Amino acid sequence: MKSIDYKFLCIIFLLLAAVREDFKSYKIPNYLIALGLMASLVLYIAGHGWGSILSWFSGIFFPFALLFPLFFIRAVGAGDIKLFSVIGGFYGAAFGIQTIILSFLAAAIFSVILIIRKKQFQKRILTLKLYMHKLYVAKAMKEKKPHWYHYYDSNTDKREGAIHFSASILIGFVAAKLLTVYCPGFSFLFLFL
Repeated sequence: MKSIDYKFLCIIFLLLAAVREDFKSYKIPNYLIALGLMASLVLYIAGHGWGSILSWFSGIFFPFALLFPLFFIRAVGAGDIKLFSVIGGFYGAAFGIQTIILSFLAAAIFSVILIIRKKQFQKRILTLKLYMHKLYVAKAMKEKKPHWYHYYDSNTDKREGAIHFSASILIGFVAAKLLTVYCPGFSFLFLFL
């Protein structure tokens, strides 16, 4: 008889709750993140002991380090990065990176579907073009307006162009887990070598 994968169940329930909250309020509550981090720490210590606690810390820290530039320009929300950190706390940095890659792939697919469905291709290209122009012009400016570097504007994009990235994270996590089951040893880390 196979044992129950408590880590998988914890993350699935946490991600489902996060997706629900994200669809309700476009936010992922910190209490969900705190619960996930506590559960990941308890399960990590139960499985590995205190001796390799640095590995747990690397799993939760790496998503912050990797995705902070995207948070800085408001392309990814803080709650989304924290969800990746929880996944990294449960499964480690390498699995976390795979989840990040697969989540961005899922988000790209969702975005293309959304753009096609809402017939917003020209608007999205114009938004990107204006943002690139803003970055180019800003190099020469000594004083910049506050938040000039933000790509996402919650006042205008929330209803039209935003996707709920937590749903992509859920799909990316399940896809990464399926890869470990059906393609053991496969890793997207070769992209960074």
